[in-house]
Amino acid sequence: MRLVLHAGFHKTGTTSVQKALADNAALLESHLRVLLRDDVQVLIDMARGYSLWRRPRHRQSVYDAALALFGGLRRETRPVLISAEDLSGFMPGRREVQDYDAVPVIMAEIERAAGAVFGDALALTVFFSTRQPRAWLESLWWQNLRNTRLDLDLKKYRRRNEKIADLDALAEATAAQLGRATVEAVSLDITRTLPEGPMTPLLELLDLPVAVRGAMLYGPPANQRPAVGLEKVFLELNRSGLSDALVARTKATLLREARIEAGRGDGGAVDSGDQDDNRNEDGGKT
Repeated sequence: MRLVLHAGFHKTGTTSVQKALADNAALLESHLRVLLRDDVQVLIDMARGYSLWRRPRHRQSVYDAALALFGGLRRETRPVLISAEDLSGFMPGRREVQDYDAVPVIMAEIERAAGAVFGDALALTVFFSTRQPRAWLESLWWQNLRNTRLDLDLKKYRRRNEKIADLDALAEATAAQLGRATVEAVSLDITRTLPEGPMTPLLELLDLPVAVRGAMLYGPPANQRPAVGLEKVFLELNRSGLSDALVARTKATLLREARIEAGRGDGGAVDSGDQDDNRNEDGGKT
């Protein structure tokens, strides 16, 4: 079983990868089994739960969910690609999670479950898309600024979080926790310049036919941030005495209108990292 797990990190172009996989689903169908977020939601919930609580029973729940997922793939003959950044747990800054320290343990439990199902037939690669620390922290700051009541400016946010921004070191720490699996990490700063963009290293890992790769279609980078100065506005809203509900509605309206203007060519866009969506983030039971 050839299994590639694209498990993170947030804000490194993962949405662009997943959009390309969805847009080319018919083309890939006979060559590759693709599982995206909705296909692995239970495992995501358990990974988030462990990242939040870090207790033995939450670790076990990651293994149990992965075991159930892989059990359903036992008879699959195609290579399998799973792409879901939330398998790394909560994005730093959400709930009470401030780092990615849970990632090596989560990946170790997923590897253990895959080994239990596929045995010696397993060929597992854990792939992480990474990003240059300064740009990644700015993207993370913006994402938390728009979706939480974060009240730090970018300078203070970078200073407070610089220790968690070495994503390549985190990939190396994960590799040290794994047994048979290999770990690959490639920066968005590299892949964004390639013809196939952030999909490139995944396509190479999967060894898809040249004709299939040549027929794939790619859209523009997904969910870019409008360059219209919303950062200062959102920061002031977060620092205000307004209710959480009103702040959230106001930010959503401003962001929607800014994207409409940007779509008409009235504004630029920055940050080609992925967009975190706003689904339920309960992270499992306590």
